[in-house]
Amino acid sequence: EYGHRVRLATHSNFEEFVLTAGLEFYPLGGDPKVLA
Repeated sequence: EYGHRVRLATHSNFEEFVLTAGLEFYPLGGDPKVLA
């Protein structure tokens, strides 16, 4: 609306959640289970 582009960078298991919220998705590499 104001010319800003919102892109959420997170792990692929959150892709559907991000897209459903109307945001642009950018995948991060790695396994989030290993990071925990």
